[in-house]
Amino acid sequence: MKKKVVLKISGEAFCDTNSKYNTIWLQNIVTVIKKSLNNFHISIVVGGGNIWRKEDISIEQINQNDSDYLGMLATIMNGVVLKNFFLSNKIPSTLYSEVDITKVVPSFNYQKVEKDFSENKVCIFCAGIGHPFFSTDTNTILKALEIGADLVIFGKNNVDGVYDKDPQKFLDAKKYDLISLTEIIDKKLKIIDLTAASLALKGNFEIFFLNINKPENLENFFFSKKVSFTKVINKG
Repeated sequence: MKKKVVLKISGEAFCDTNSKYNTIWLQNIVTVIKKSLNNFHISIVVGGGNIWRKEDISIEQINQNDSDYLGMLATIMNGVVLKNFFLSNKIPSTLYSEVDITKVVPSFNYQKVEKDFSENKVCIFCAGIGHPFFSTDTNTILKALEIGADLVIFGKNNVDGVYDKDPQKFLDAKKYDLISLTEIIDKKLKIIDLTAASLALKGNFEIFFLNINKPENLENFFFSKKVSFTKVINKG
C-alpha cells in the first residue's frame, strides 16, 4: 500500500535571486515527484514567502489580519503556478484552497483528496487554514491529520534539518539527526512554529526536515538513498 505524504514547500524555495519563480527548480521538483508517484500518494502544502512577507515590506498601515490574508493569496498564486508545472509534465493534480475562491480553486475536502489519490493525482493545498494568525506549518500538520498521512516532510530553504540555533548565523550550530516534538517545544526551536508542533502531538505520522533547494535531496529521501535530514519523533 502506498504511503500518504504531506510535503511542505516554503515560498522562498520557489524563487531565486532574480525572480519570484525559479523555473529550473520548479521543473526539477516536479520531475522528482513524478518519479515518486508509483510509491507514494503525494500532497503539497505551499508557502507564499516569495511573494509576501510583512517583515520584509515596510507598510505600517497593513494590520496583521490583512497581512496574513495577503500571505494566503500569495500561496494561492504559488499553487496555481505549481499546478501548471504538473500539467505541462502530464501529471494530474488538484489544487485546493481554504479560502473561498471557487472560481479559481476548489475548496478543500478530505473525501475528494481520497478520490484524487485513488486516481494517482497530486494534491496541492494553499491558503493556509483560511484564518489569520496561523502559519502554513500549522496547515501542513492539520492536513496530515485530516488525510491520515503517514509521512510529513518539511522542505526547508537552505537548511538540511533541525539545529539548536540558526546555522546560517552561527557556525557552532548543532544539528539534530533525531529529536522529539516535546524537545522542539521545550527548547522553542524555530524550525517550526509551536502551534504546529503542539498539534503534531495528536498525529501518528513521521516528520522529517530536509533542504529542498536541491530537489535531488527529496528524490534521495523517497528512494532511501543517502541524504541529510532530521527525523522528528512524537514521543521523547
